[in-house]
Amino acid sequence: MDTSEIAADAVTAAEITTGAVRTTEIATDAVTAAEIAANAVGTSEIADNSVTLAKLEDDTQGDILYYGASGAPTRLTAGTSGQFLKTQGAAANPVWANNADTTIDSNRNRLINGDGVVDQRGASAAINDDTYAWDRWVVLSDGNGVATPSQETSDLPTGARAAMKMTVAVANKKFGILQIVEGVNCKDLISNVASLSMQLKASGLTNVRAAILSWTGTEDAVTSDVVSAWNAAGTNPTLVANWTYENTPANISVSGAAWAGDTSIANISIDTASTKQVPAFIWVDVTDAAVSDTLLVSDVQLEPGTAATGFERRPLTTELASCQRYYEKTFDLSTIPGSLTTNGQSYWVSLGTLGRFPLLFQTRKRTVPAVTSYSYATGASGVVRNTSTNVDVSAGAVNTGEQATLLTFTAASTNEFASQWVAEAEL
Repeated sequence: MDTSEIAADAVTAAEITTGAVRTTEIATDAVTAAEIAANAVGTSEIADNSVTLAKLEDDTQGDILYYGASGAPTRLTAGTSGQFLKTQGAAANPVWANNADTTIDSNRNRLINGDGVVDQRGASAAINDDTYAWDRWVVLSDGNGVATPSQETSDLPTGARAAMKMTVAVANKKFGILQIVEGVNCKDLISNVASLSMQLKASGLTNVRAAILSWTGTEDAVTSDVVSAWNAAGTNPTLVANWTYENTPANISVSGAAWAGDTSIANISIDTASTKQVPAFIWVDVTDAAVSDTLLVSDVQLEPGTAATGFERRPLTTELASCQRYYEKTFDLSTIPGSLTTNGQSYWVSLGTLGRFPLLFQTRKRTVPAVTSYSYATGASGVVRNTSTNVDVSAGAVNTGEQATLLTFTAASTNEFASQWVAEAEL
């Protein structure tokens, strides 16, 4: 008997004993989806492990299947490189997320002192254009004395230790801050992608812009005053030769009484030919700033990768040592160089008429530093103090290297001398 002798629907389920028809009696592909009623095959009819991965639908590499709110399988499309699968608990779907745990991949931040917690110079007066303020940060402005830098330690974003504060001293001028990363520390950013993030807050100001720049001149022989012309509000500053914007800067709104939260410029290709260095530049892009308006900047991070991660808050001792590669002083950390104080100064006793005393640096410098000595009694620079006669004596540094220098001055037999000093090897 073949199928032509059996009328349609003549054999029902009632005529078939359970287990009477085995897989050997069914031809390959004889039963198609059209012969199986909806919900006719339940879990009791499917043996454990009988549905293999090959029977699931094909789709895109990297996709993930999960159960949605209805209990039905749902597809999560592939995330981006470096993201991880994050569960949000029983009442929410899983998502791809960026890793914000900087302890997993430390030393991501190519900037030093991104929160301004180290402020050895202690600048607190209106500052000239192209002048260092907080360690590693240069203040740039449309003219001299436009803004007054200071370190903020009370009005801070959550978790921050400090912020860099700029108060407008001359109205209607643009100004900003710049950090140039030493060439050896940004090799992995060049011909790669990078992300810049920060925390911002302003009073009286509305728009800030930020950029990742590239330097194509000689490595570590940079022009720190990167701006040729500041231009009108809404127009990015024109850069001097050998500097290029790697992103297209746009307004970041900072109006309001609260910190604006994490602000990031992500996945920027550092693709300018012959790039040697990659700095971060943040500036006020309005020309209607009023005297006493303020800008606060903290937790600035420049890192490799397509997305910004949480700010890498290094221990203060680590941050300070990194800063001292470029700037070091004998004064206490909170004491401005040139202040009248004996704390931390060096003492010597001369045995002849020529004073020669070695000064050892706490941290090896980036290059041979400029060394300046100060009198603890008058604050004068370029001198040491003869404590026996209470007179300042001219002094100079010779044979200076990355680790030490020799301070020389005219002495007198058995006289005592003392001096504070600063060693600077900034870019």
